[in-house]
Amino acid sequence: MLSIGSLLPPRSPRLEGENVEHTRVLAELRVALPPIIVHHPSMRIIDGMHRVAAARRRGETTIHAVLFTGDEREAFALAVRANTAHGLPLSYDDRVAAAVEILRYFPGRSDRWVAATTGLSAATVKNIRDRTIPPGQEPGKRMGRDGRMRPVNGSAGRKHVRELVERNPGASLRQLARAAGVSPNTVREVRRRMLQDKDTAPDAGEATGQEDQAAPGEVAAQVTDAQEMDAQVTESSVDGVLRRLSRDPSLRLTESGRSAIRWFFSRVLRPREWAGVVDGLPPHTAFVLAAVADRCAAEWRDLACRLRDVGGSAPDKRPTRGRWI
Repeated sequence: MLSIGSLLPPRSPRLEGENVEHTRVLAELRVALPPIIVHHPSMRIIDGMHRVAAARRRGETTIHAVLFTGDEREAFALAVRANTAHGLPLSYDDRVAAAVEILRYFPGRSDRWVAATTGLSAATVKNIRDRTIPPGQEPGKRMGRDGRMRPVNGSAGRKHVRELVERNPGASLRQLARAAGVSPNTVREVRRRMLQDKDTAPDAGEATGQEDQAAPGEVAAQVTDAQEMDAQVTESSVDGVLRRLSRDPSLRLTESGRSAIRWFFSRVLRPREWAGVVDGLPPHTAFVLAAVADRCAAEWRDLACRLRDVGGSAPDKRPTRGRWI
């Protein structure tokens, strides 16, 4: 408990100051309100201006409080964050003004961090940053919500990743991400593009009219092999077949091909994958779900027929009971 008389008025993010009507409503409540937040050692109110005013209105001299020991910049950011999360919401103008102040205090924080603090969108924060921070005063890196530093210029980070991959192609995603100061997803994307560039680049054989990828014959051979090995989509090899297809240039280097592989990977049912789902189902729901499973099986059969029509130019092999003969 703190003495209300010992508290200093807040540096509130509210442009209009105290809302008298909100104070009146709080004063009439007969329930315990959350403790206020007070900066220590200044004893300035961070969050709870209306609760303090309501307590005064009721004639109380003490109030429950939590002490915060950060600096004044951090105290202001906490005040904004607290007022966007509960109580009387900050207006849009309040939040914009708060974002301007927070960007002045924390220019090295990411747009998403400021957005989460102020309740604005990251795009709005970016526009405010562009308007209020002079060119040349931007730090080269910003700290994200996860506490990690990342370069503002993404192209520079990707270039660094490319150089690191070329020097150490066996390094893991996280090792490269830490070394370059970027996210693992950025490393993954750079590697994918490097692989794509490598696969599509012609070699010396181009002079004779032959490209590095003898795609048509090679892919046709792969298809024939897949059919000859029983289309070899056996119970144990579904994932293996999909992984092999994901390396096929005709799929890997086109958006439609990559989408198709992703679609199958996310929807294929692995052997006995459903076993844990069935146990314990009430009988009346089991019958309904059986009908759903039948409907899905019918759709898969229709898809299989359509795919065989599309592959009609392949060697003349026909499936019998799910196996190629």
